[in-house]
Amino acid sequence: MEDFNTYKKPENLTCAICSVISACGSRAGGIILELYNTYMNMKSLFTICLLSFAGYSLALNDALKIKIAGNNYTDETVIRFVQGATPQFDANYDAWKLFSPNPAVPGIYTRCQAGELSINAFGSMNADTAVDLYLIIPAAGPYSINATEIGAFSQGCCIMLEDLQTGGFYDLRSAGSYAFNLAVATVSSPAAFRVHFRIPVALTVTDPTCFGYSDGSLLIQNNGLSSWACTLSDSAGNSLTSGTVSQSMLIQNLNAGNYQLLASDYTGCSRAQMLTITQPPQVVAGFSVSDSVLTLGAATVQFTNSSSNAVSWQWDFGDGSATSFVSDPVHTYTAAGSYTVSLTATSGNCSASAGRIVTVINPTGYDQISAPGTVTVYTQHEKLMILNPSSEPASYAIYTICGREVCGLATTNGVVTEVSLEYLPSGIYLVNVIQGNNLVSSRIYK
Repeated sequence: MEDFNTYKKPENLTCAICSVISACGSRAGGIILELYNTYMNMKSLFTICLLSFAGYSLALNDALKIKIAGNNYTDETVIRFVQGATPQFDANYDAWKLFSPNPAVPGIYTRCQAGELSINAFGSMNADTAVDLYLIIPAAGPYSINATEIGAFSQGCCIMLEDLQTGGFYDLRSAGSYAFNLAVATVSSPAAFRVHFRIPVALTVTDPTCFGYSDGSLLIQNNGLSSWACTLSDSAGNSLTSGTVSQSMLIQNLNAGNYQLLASDYTGCSRAQMLTITQPPQVVAGFSVSDSVLTLGAATVQFTNSSSNAVSWQWDFGDGSATSFVSDPVHTYTAAGSYTVSLTATSGNCSASAGRIVTVINPTGYDQISAPGTVTVYTQHEKLMILNPSSEPASYAIYTICGREVCGLATTNGVVTEVSLEYLPSGIYLVNVIQGNNLVSSRIYK
């Protein structure tokens, strides 16, 4: 038995009808002709059945159904994109065009090398494609063409109808029909229209390297056959840059934010794509210490890391010791002094730093800042000793490093005044002794 696809071709179908008439008589042939005419009146339904039979539907695939209307009749054709199809006739995807025997009916169809097609399938839509449309116009006059169904093309895909006589372009994705005054055309006439399927430009966004940086970028790639005119605008609608993209275009030094890229081409198709350049998390360095003033011999500090959005840490304790890379280190100081501790928190190429001062003091001691007059100030066994050998009265006051007075009394002339320091917490204090117009200032470490 011959392949059924042989009889899907009009001339072969006609031969088949003739064979039946010859074998069965004119009555049987008349029945077949009547069925053929019925098919032509239900061609749209037949087209959908063919699509369903092949396992595809307009609603689920990149498919376009185009209708021509005029002279009180209509006709349709389908162009679709299916993985595995080729530009040639594919029995699993394509269908031959069956023309109406009614000479008043207009026709619309596409072609492959083997003949006229009602359904024309191409491979997956990953490149620009142009498909010629052919018409049969029985009588000159007004006709309309529109897309009656559009399948699941990507939102940015342009589907433009080109009038090959006038050079005009029409967007088939917009609602409504396009009216034309068409001349008589037959199967032998050249293509009257061309449908352009254009894939949108591809966008690749690169976010800024670090928080607050302005090194974000946008790569525009054109995978089509012709160039796009592109304009990038910010969220306020301000145009930032524009250019013609034949293959690719790189836009650099972009801040985080929302943008719109408007791309238009020679067919008049214009598509807007929204994009966002995302601000990366900010790396913040911070830490606390168990005590910022320590006594030598018990100068061990626990550092607690409070950094955020960091994956590594580097500690410098300020005393020349080895750098630490743990999150919450413990460090012991072996000499009195003030040390600047710094923490660097890092994530990738982004980093932040924080610092604090840690003071290590001797158990009890003092530094004499100024010593006019006859008063002597020193420490001895957790006591402050003030010697005033003269008969001129003197007074003293002890202050915290922040200037708050913690105690103060008058000294006894001619003897040593003892002031206990046991009740004071560890820290640095200032002692001022006033005698007449003279001032003795000392710094105490406890």
